[in-house]
Parts: sequence; C-alpha cells; structure tokens
Amino acid sequence: MFKSGSPRTVADSQSRRPPVSISTDKKFILSPPFIWTASRSQVKGEAKFLGVIFYQKLSLENHVKYLKNKCLKALNLLRVVAHTDWGADRATLLKLYRTLVRSKLNYGSVIYGSAKKTRCEGPGPYTSPWPSEGAYQREFFRIEEKISNHYAVFTDGSKLEERVAAAAYFPEHPDRSKATRLRDGASVFSAELEGIALALTEIKKLTKCHKNFVIYSDSLSALQDIQSKNLKVIDIRRLYNLIRKFPPYVHISFVWIPAHVDIRGNENMDKLAKAALYRASRSEKLICWSDLKPKMNAYINSVWQRGWDAEGANKLHQVHSNLGEELHRRGEGAGRKRETAMCRLRVGHTWLTQSYLLKIKNNLFVMPAAAFTLSGIF
Repeated sequence: MFKSGSPRTVADSQSRRPPVSISTDKKFILSPPFIWTASRSQVKGEAKFLGVIFYQKLSLENHVKYLKNKCLKALNLLRVVAHTDWGADRATLLKLYRTLVRSKLNYGSVIYGSAKKTRCEGPGPYTSPWPSEGAYQREFFRIEEKISNHYAVFTDGSKLEERVAAAAYFPEHPDRSKATRLRDGASVFSAELEGIALALTEIKKLTKCHKNFVIYSDSLSALQDIQSKNLKVIDIRRLYNLIRKFPPYVHISFVWIPAHVDIRGNENMDKLAKAALYRASRSEKLICWSDLKPKMNAYINSVWQRGWDAEGANKLHQVHSNLGEELHRRGEGAGRKRETAMCRLRVGHTWLTQSYLLKIKNNLFVMPAAAFTLSGIF
C-alpha cells in the first residue's frame, strides 16, 4: 500500500526499461537504487507510457516540450513543400498538416491539456495543444460555477435536408422546454436565432421569480451578430425588440459553448431539436429573404447552365462544360507570362493554329488549306 504523496517506483518487467519514481509530493522526491536480479539499475526521472512522457513529479512539461519539437520538425517539412514556385496546392498542404501536425496534437490532449498555459506556450505558430473535449468541459464548469446564480437555458437549431427546427431547453424545469419546426428551406442560422427567441419568450414568464438568466448557444455566428447589433438581419431586430420589453432589473447573458462535447444540457437540447424535425405542424413564420439566396443562386446557375449547354458547338464549351466547377488553376501564382501561356493553351489560341489571322494581304485574311486545332494535333 502507498500513502498519498508517497513515491512509487514503476518498472516494466517485460521490456527491461529503467524504473521511474513517481510522487505527487513535489517537495519530496526519492530516487533509491533499484535492484533488478543481480544488477543495480538507477531510477530515472521520467518515463514514456503510450506515447506520453510522465515526469517524476507528475508534471507534463517534458512531454509538451517533446511535442513542440516534434511538431516544429513537421512544420519545417511543410514549409519546404509549400514553396511558392513549385510547391503543393492548399488542399494538399492542409491534408499534410492534419496528418503530420494536428494528429500529434490531438493524441493525448485529454491528458496534457490540463497542463499550465505557461507550459504550453512557446515560440512559433501551432505550438499550443489542440483544445480537447475535456478542456471544453472544464471551461464550461468553471463558467457555470462563476454564474451559479443565473437561470440557465440552452438553445439550438437543427437541419436535415430541407427540414429545419429550433429548440430551447430548460434544465431546471424541463416541462418549460420549447421546440418548433420552421418552414422547409430555412437556414441553420435562422434556426439558431429562432431558438434564442423561444428562450427569451419563455424567460419573460420567469422574471417574477428570477432576475439573472444565461442563454447557452453553440452558434458563434448568431451570438456575434447579437453582440455587434447587426440590425440588418430581421431576426436580430426581433430579438432586440423582445429584450427591450424586459424589466430593467432583469439581466440576460449569452455564452457560447461548443457542440457535441458531452455537455449534458447541450446534448439534451440537441435531442429536443432533432425530434422537432419530424413534426407535422410547422411555424407560420415566413422565411427570411437571406435564406432564399442559395435557392435563387441555384436557380440562376441552372438557367445559365442550360443556356451554356445549348452552345455545344462553341469551342470554349469543350474547355469548361460545367459552369459550377472551377477551372484548373495550376498556372496561377507563377507569374503573368506562365498564366497567359496556360490560358492560351487551354483555349487553343497559339501561333501554330491562329497565326493566319495575323497574316493580311490586300486587306484579306489568308486562310490555311485545312484548319487544325491543338486537340487534333495531340
């Protein structure tokens, strides 16, 4: 048996690794000689278990330093691959970063994410560990404890294909929770704002019992528009009209929380919003004009595409038949001369095939005996 704070000597009998002494007491560290059969082995101050380095004082400083050096080496490799003349494109660089750097930061982040922030800081970018699910939960519990006298409400919006729904969940009084299905085609942003509106409507009924309220939402864009008072959005104006009707002694705070990090109130509210997607009844609220923009753009593009498909004889149609796809831009960023050459090769405008247009005799074009194109040559 070991008492709390007493040093423990750990050794791996299979790999014959040197033992390490681990203690929670930072003032007292015991490093006795460790006897292994007939030989004496010196106790080390750190050990690596499953890729995570543990110091004898249960400090993770050495592991953070090791992780920084490992990630910086991978970043140096990315700097070489990202050469401005012959380097890889952004999509490839992003995949390499996620594979070589972010995967290392994510591994073990639940353990070393509890280290001091001063230990995680360092020179250069990408040196801080990626926030883990446990880190988000600890931050949420810290905020929840700080505003423990506030009445909490969780809001969310959900979308599945064309179905859209919003919900407001009251953990202390689940029977007050509200959910509604919006008209098909509405955006998730509108659903998030509708969830906040449901919360404010129900909060108004509780102002006689409570004075301080906090609304938790996982939509950062919605909270940012509320903070910046973006009154161009109709739903934002509607929320401010609801807030103005509250008594002056009522205080409402808005807090952003990440989605799907196992926060109990947020998960229950997410289930409530998804269940509302399958309701037969829908809200009578009209769709905001900004939610119709994607449908309008899709319709305009379809009309444009049909008109372009009718131009099958146009040589440019063979180069770019689908207007929704971007042309290959390999030559861009390498200088105007190379971009011009790539563009002319793509459309077939070269001296070999179009030089007759520049040869004028007696104000007449001299046409070749048989016109040919680059596609015919290749």
